[in-house]
Parts: sequence; structure tokens; C-alpha cells
Amino acid sequence: MMGTDVREAVPDLDAILDIGIDYAKSRFAENHEVRPMWIAETNDNTLMMVPGLIEDKDEQIAALRAIFKAKHVVRYVMIQEAWMVELRPDNVASIAAAKLMAPSKHPDRREVLIVHAESKTECTSATYYILRPERGTPTLSPPKFAPRSTFSEGRMFELLRDPSPSKRKDH
Repeated sequence: MMGTDVREAVPDLDAILDIGIDYAKSRFAENHEVRPMWIAETNDNTLMMVPGLIEDKDEQIAALRAIFKAKHVVRYVMIQEAWMVELRPDNVASIAAAKLMAPSKHPDRREVLIVHAESKTECTSATYYILRPERGTPTLSPPKFAPRSTFSEGRMFELLRDPSPSKRKDH
């Protein structure tokens, strides 16, 4: 699962997000799906691609953390399909169900393509709904951009930070 160098460095988080968006949109247009991929920038300004080849998510995260530490990664973008549930405050049953089941099992789930960029201090993302009609070609919705933040929630995020809760100052 070693990374492949791809090109010279990008100047900031927005630029690596744009690289991830371009990659995700071209893969989706070609294959109507996107396999998990991380594009990471090292401290010597090299970009490398790390495909998600491990089925077990915890093993994948451990491998990515090890690679990113060994290669001195300073920022990365994650590209991945996922299930998401957007909860409405007025739908108490949906909120209760979301707390009890995985998003992939929730009745109000949506298939999405997530492009998420992070450094050690900030993150940003773009989310696309995957629209799969009964007939015809799947497409992506326009992106929903998340505002910049100092942290992300979820085990697939914050791969450059110390994972132990006692060392975390921002939560």
C-alpha cells in the first residue's frame, strides 16, 4: 500500500481539495464509482497517491497513519464514497434511528462522494450526492462545501493528529 509520487507540491488546503475534486469527478465520470484514495503532500513538497486497499477500516487507518508519519505528510485529501444521513430537527424518529444504526442501514440514507482535505490544524470538504437513476447514467449533484474547521469527526479523519484523547486539545 505504499504511495506513488504524482507531482510537485500544492500551496494550501484549498489547492489539495481542488486536486481531490478533479480526481474524484474524473474517476466517477469514467467508472460511475470512486474507489477510496488519499492524495498526500509531504514536507519536501512531494504529492503521493495512496489507494485504499484494506477492507478493514481500522487496519486501513493504522496503515495510513504509519505511512503518513513515515513520509512526513503535512496535508492530504481523502476521496471516498459513503452513506450519509442528513437529520432534520423536526423528524424525531429519524434522529432516534440514526443513533441506533449505521448510516448504510438508515431508511433516510443518501449515497455520497466525499472529498475531504486536512492539515494538522484545519480541514475542509466537498460532498456530492450520487444520483443513480433507475435508467441512465449516474451523476453527481453540485457540491456542498463545508466551512473550514479546526477538527473533523469520524474515524477516517484527522490522520495527522495524535489519536489519543488525552493529547487532544481541540475537542
